[in-house]
Amino acid sequence: MRKIFLTAFVSLSVLAFFLIHSCSKSIDDGSTQPITVIKPDSLIVTYVTAGSVQPISIQFVTDRPIIWAKCMYEIDTPGAVVSNYTYPDTLFYKILDTIPSQLNNKYTYTGSYTVPDSARSLTSIRFDVKLKAALNPSSPDTVYYDKQFKMVVR
Repeated sequence: MRKIFLTAFVSLSVLAFFLIHSCSKSIDDGSTQPITVIKPDSLIVTYVTAGSVQPISIQFVTDRPIIWAKCMYEIDTPGAVVSNYTYPDTLFYKILDTIPSQLNNKYTYTGSYTVPDSARSLTSIRFDVKLKAALNPSSPDTVYYDKQFKMVVR
């Protein structure tokens, strides 16, 4: 009787382990966030050089149609203390809801940013990526998502 109970217990434990393990997500399962910065591969890219061209690729995925996606940037002066970033310059601004029959919940921006030749060492270039989505039949609310990343000039 003990042998049967022990065998059943071990079998159920192994089965439970595999069921729990198969439900866990990994980074390779795809996008788990509405805004995913693909390139650069880190949210803080250090040691870019003045005058270089940096590839930028950003993926937007939501459960509702995307109205617009944009990326703004700001160049910081080294040593300056700034508590409120305004992001005055635009890298891209894409309106995606102009044709109602072509509404989509996915968009990928692929482009580049040229680091200014005049950028001094330790200058930070901050990027602010935003997304607005709406019109989900199950939830009529409009949603906004925001993500930042930066590059530091060496």
